[in-house]
Amino acid sequence: MIKKYSNSKNNILTSFFLFLSTLVSAQNFSDNASNYNGSWVNSSNGGTGFGSWILNSGNNTGSFIGSPANNDMGTSGIGTTAFGMFATGSSYFNAYRSINGGIQVGDTFSFYWAMNWDAQNGSKGFDLKSGGNTIFNVNNTGNATITTTNGTANTNYGTNPMFVSITRINLSSYSFSMTSRSGDSTYNTTINNSATIDGFEIYIGDQNDGSGQRNMYFNNFMISKPITIANGNWNVGSTWLNNSIPIAGATVTIANSINITNSIETGNLTIQSGASLTLQPTSRLKVNGNITNNAQI
Repeated sequence: MIKKYSNSKNNILTSFFLFLSTLVSAQNFSDNASNYNGSWVNSSNGGTGFGSWILNSGNNTGSFIGSPANNDMGTSGIGTTAFGMFATGSSYFNAYRSINGGIQVGDTFSFYWAMNWDAQNGSKGFDLKSGGNTIFNVNNTGNATITTTNGTANTNYGTNPMFVSITRINLSSYSFSMTSRSGDSTYNTTINNSATIDGFEIYIGDQNDGSGQRNMYFNNFMISKPITIANGNWNVGSTWLNNSIPIAGATVTIANSINITNSIETGNLTIQSGASLTLQPTSRLKVNGNITNNAQI
């Protein structure tokens, strides 16, 4: 079998055939509160794909595992066992977690969060970080409005859990979306930043109220990376995890028998043993990165 390929210095290929197999779970990292046996504490680390939690608490603040429904919030998507945070006085509680390897091109980082009453005197929300520096913020203060670094996301009260999704669409930007807690339209924006998001920090503070309705909940953290889950053509959604065809420049893992019929461009490309990647004579594959070839040819 003839194969021809190149890295970023040489356009890849007119034809090759490689074999591979791997587990989808290796490319679909996740964590949720049910992994913690009812106790969320500093240095705890459940699930896969993330670093240990770094929790910093002040007076009358803390963390817990519980149901948003206990504080009159919805549970759709976020579940009845979620990470909870409170700050009944003037101090702040912060929860930081790193993302292993950072968000690469084509990766999607997602989670749910829920809140009910506003932050009164203080604030609550989360930061997306790179090297410890905040590159994007979502925040609520003493009214219904939820703002972001790029503008206002929502202006009405509500208790629906909000689904947040961040996809790195190229080396210099991310797409950000967040559903509405009030049932209004989904907020969408672009984060124009070339830094690699490698962590996030959740915070709540200065609520000056012991009511549980001011608590905040998060859950179901996930990092999805482009990987095949079925035999088929590259440009068909059902071939890929989460029905998501990789964007140009994404880091891709091939784990099935895949056929390429058009022009494709990737970042790093991993070939595992057990399936196949076949390029037709009229197709073209350019790899702007490294090729990890574990195939038997």
